[in-house]
Amino acid sequence: NEERSDASTKADFRSICSVGPFLDWRPGEKIDIEVALAVQRCDYTQSIDDPADPSRGNPQRYAAIVRNAIETQKTFRGGPVAARPDEATPDAIGRESGLIAAPGTSYELADCRDPEGSTRVVNDNGYTWFDLDCNYCTGSVGLGRRSWLAAAPPPNPHTRFTPGDQQVTLEWDNRSEYTPDPSSGLLDFKAYRLWKASNFTRPVGTSGPGDELWALLAEFELFDENRPLIDSLDTDQDGRFDAISRTWPILLNAQNHQRLLPVDLPPLTGAGGDTVFTIGDRPYLDERGAPHVARGIKVPHYPVGRYRFVDRNVLNGFVYFYSIAGKDSTGQRDVNGGRGTLAEQEGRRAAVEGDGVVPQASQGLRAGQVYVVPNPYRGRAQWDLSPSASDPTGTHVDFFNMPNGAWTLRIFTISGDLVQTLRHTDLQVNGRPQQETPEDGQATWNLISRNGQDVASGIYMFSVQSGLGTSQGRFVLIR
Repeated sequence: NEERSDASTKADFRSICSVGPFLDWRPGEKIDIEVALAVQRCDYTQSIDDPADPSRGNPQRYAAIVRNAIETQKTFRGGPVAARPDEATPDAIGRESGLIAAPGTSYELADCRDPEGSTRVVNDNGYTWFDLDCNYCTGSVGLGRRSWLAAAPPPNPHTRFTPGDQQVTLEWDNRSEYTPDPSSGLLDFKAYRLWKASNFTRPVGTSGPGDELWALLAEFELFDENRPLIDSLDTDQDGRFDAISRTWPILLNAQNHQRLLPVDLPPLTGAGGDTVFTIGDRPYLDERGAPHVARGIKVPHYPVGRYRFVDRNVLNGFVYFYSIAGKDSTGQRDVNGGRGTLAEQEGRRAAVEGDGVVPQASQGLRAGQVYVVPNPYRGRAQWDLSPSASDPTGTHVDFFNMPNGAWTLRIFTISGDLVQTLRHTDLQVNGRPQQETPEDGQATWNLISRNGQDVASGIYMFSVQSGLGTSQGRFVLIR
């Protein structure tokens, strides 16, 4: 966080842009830059300043961040690997940067290994190799160099989570399947892992559920044309298996063997109306477990909804979080040839408070069915959250079996004073409309009056007006 003047920053940028391939850069030409973002938590229980030296940051508070930065630096440094076909490689030890001039041009450059006062010519007809970091260990003759030499999990799919009556529908696309591993270039996707977090109370200083709240909901392994799911069949019903069936594409739950067939959706298309494909090489195991690589396979891109899973182990009115992570089947050896990350790699599970979904009761079919939960409401109810800037109470009661279509909900004191008015188009404290889906029959009130005040204990009346008629009732608040 060192503060630096504009002049200093510009000078640094000029010095960076005056080295190596930037020498021949002109405005309008493309430059590829890789950027990595490493994120880690502070230990907020520790003080900001070092108790032994208040002028320094507390190493205990930032220990995880420091370790993360060190590991990121190791990953960035990478190491030499076997070159890809037709890949240019260093012609001398330590010279890791291959430079080539723009077509029809040339320039002269020297590195720290060239005799003082001498230069070499960089032409447009082939690479000339330089040691731009003055490190004898960063270039190996005949070997390619990979920065960010680390296994990487598939990117998580795009998702959609839709609340229903005592259920939440999880939908996702197949992005994890068609994105190559950045290290190996292989389409090494293996499985989807579905995670669920409940019992979130919004502790102070958090933006979403912590790691301790996440639980594995299901793991679905992909079986495709290269590795189909093989079933034994009893075709003549004599009690003995006498045939086999190969099924693909299909997802199989590793825990309970539940099968999840893809939803029959059209794939994504490009500007010309053609299906969008990724073409690549996919590793797989055959029926005997022997490894193979399928070359040049085509994987169509599908929208969200390609896969669908319904979680029915939920309660109406409670907030739940979901995350779907992709998992691959390979990994990468470390730069020293050790086992490294050959174990399977999984994407990160994460959610912020705004991602929470609340199962909703289905809409009532006629007036006269609306009721309040909990009733009576008692302070520190099970679903209450810690207050926040957008939700100053963290409390709510829910009105169930709200009618179809447009409705207006009015809440009164027992003496008839209007406390609050809610409409189906109003926003909840989480930014979502009261009527989230056409089947949503639930309304939420955060116990704040129309004057912006926290309401007191007492008996309250409510009235719901809609095209189906009027429904009335009462409920009790005990603060």
